[in-house]
Amino acid sequence: MNHTALKVIRKLNQHGHDAYLVGGCVRDHLMGIEPADYDIATSADVEDMKKIFDCRAIGSGEKHGTLLVLVEGTDYHIEVTSYRNGALTLNDDLLHRDFTMNSIAYHPDEGIIDPFRGTEDIKNQIIRGVIDSRERFHEDPLRILRALRFSSVFGFMIEHETSIAVHELAGTLSRVASERIENELTKIICSNDSKRILTEYPDVIFSVIPSISVHLPENKKEIRRYISRFGHDNYVMLLEFQKAYMLSDSLMRNYERAVELLREVEYEDSCMNIKDLAVNGYDIMNLGLHGRDVGNALSFLLEAVIDERVKNNHDELLDVLKKKFSPLMK
Repeated sequence: MNHTALKVIRKLNQHGHDAYLVGGCVRDHLMGIEPADYDIATSADVEDMKKIFDCRAIGSGEKHGTLLVLVEGTDYHIEVTSYRNGALTLNDDLLHRDFTMNSIAYHPDEGIIDPFRGTEDIKNQIIRGVIDSRERFHEDPLRILRALRFSSVFGFMIEHETSIAVHELAGTLSRVASERIENELTKIICSNDSKRILTEYPDVIFSVIPSISVHLPENKKEIRRYISRFGHDNYVMLLEFQKAYMLSDSLMRNYERAVELLREVEYEDSCMNIKDLAVNGYDIMNLGLHGRDVGNALSFLLEAVIDERVKNNHDELLDVLKKKFSPLMK
């Protein structure tokens, strides 16, 4: 374990406080991974820590009981946090952590402290909520995405009851700040096992990115609009992603209808991008429009063609423009 972090533990102990390495650094050490940082949980409160280490809290950490300690003689910072949720003992603190693999502590004299058998779950590559997954997710819904992230990054399976709670409580992610969600999503998508996670838990992803949620396309206009928005290849990928969700909810007919419409649109070589229009910027400038108005006119025409309000025909498009933008034409 990191000698600098152990110095902080010793100093807290010398002043009569419990202190332990906790969470990710202990988990990573047990997995043979070099920890990126070290966190310490202690019975000391922030005011006690300030006196012991002669330092100040950084940012908003103090209201959460957290102090960033600069170890004397080094440029190394250690995050030290009072036992969470008003806990008086280490076990109470570990009880309110997210998963068993993150609810393991270490002390140089006591060794590994593992009241919830997290070491066994690490060995078996299982992600399991501490005691009651639903309660842990209610404490902080972001833990739902953390479960997916750990599963994706480490290749661990999410234990059955924990997985059920992930699906049931996905909607509570609406209470979480968008920047926290974005950080977890980025790690999920950039991991090696992201495809499995996205296909096993599409409902969770839909709950935080509703714009890609499953939607009954009923006509070619909607197909064209999706392709215009996402691009052809991305829309095909989106359909596959949605298929996993629809299969689990007996909505296969929706998927098959969308694929059928997609094939028809592909066969027709439909207009779905500005470059597909039968007119171009020069045609529009010849009508007397200039600058930003040219782009606005092209966007207007694309929407009109996608919505089938006008055919993608050179003369018809220009006629529509003359009626719509006549006050701007010189």
